[in-house]
Amino acid sequence: MGSTIFVYALILCTLIANRITLEMTVNESMCHFGAGVMFGCSAYFSGMAFGEVCKRSYLTLEKREGFYIIFICTLSAVELITLFGFLISLFLILK
Repeated sequence: MGSTIFVYALILCTLIANRITLEMTVNESMCHFGAGVMFGCSAYFSGMAFGEVCKRSYLTLEKREGFYIIFICTLSAVELITLFGFLISLFLILK
């Protein structure tokens, strides 16, 4: 999870760094700032949710062995938060 967030952030930072020029307008710079904030918030909250899901799921796995598939599905749903934040940030940068 952490490495996925790092790769997404590296891609966004590279795209933003390549688009910085002296002739940037305020609108373009605010779109880049908004993209960074958007991804940062989605990565933060998905990381918090990921930790909470893991903590509760491991406790439940001790009691019920058939909980494994639900655990994996929940983790992939939490990963979607980061993916959606990444896609929205890409749209803001490439706009």
